[in-house]
This record gives sequence, structure tokens and C-alpha cells, in this order.
Amino acid sequence: MRSFRILIVFLLLSLIVQAQNKNKNEFERFFKERQRICQDINTPPYGCKGIPFDFSLNCINKCVSNKCFNDYYGQNPLLPGEQDSKRERDFKVCVRSLHTYCRSKLKGDENYICIY
Repeated sequence: MRSFRILIVFLLLSLIVQAQNKNKNEFERFFKERQRICQDINTPPYGCKGIPFDFSLNCINKCVSNKCFNDYYGQNPLLPGEQDSKRERDFKVCVRSLHTYCRSKLKGDENYICIY
């Protein structure tokens, strides 16, 4: 009986991990697609097409989420070629939070528009 309980707990934990991975993978696809779109559009104020990559990270991040950009980069934007892993992680957590909130709103109202 004890081994049966352990097996049930193990199965439940593996289902939870699979669900978390699915949500993470879905967000990563969303985030990369949003970056790609921002990189490819040429419409002001967020069009980043034609800007060399080292100079376009601020533009792309602002396009992905103006709110999160202002929270994490607004007062101190990235310099050309600069990498800041901590702010990048914080920025993605912010975008993920907005994305999760937006998805919860969309379930109840098809007319809800998400602005990140």
C-alpha cells in the first residue's frame, strides 16, 4: 500500500512538472515571436527594422512591453552591445506576469485587448 501511495505522489508531481514546462515553453514561444515581430516592423514609434542589433535591444524591449521596459530599463537604457543578465531576467519576469494576467482576462472576455 505504501509503494502505491508513493507511485501516486510521483505521478502527480510529474504531471505538475509537465504542466509547468508547457506554460514555460508557451511563454518562450510568445516572447520570441514578439521580439521577432518588433525586430521586423518599421512602424513608429516601436519599429526596429533596420537598426543594427547592438543598437536595437532597447527598441525591441520597449516594443515587447513599454511598461516593463520603463520599469527595468527606462532610467538606464542598455548601451550599444551591453548585456545585463539580471535586468533581462527581471524584464522577462515582468512580461511573463503581464502575459499571464492578460491570458486570464482573455478567458472571460474575447474583446479584451492586451497591451504589454
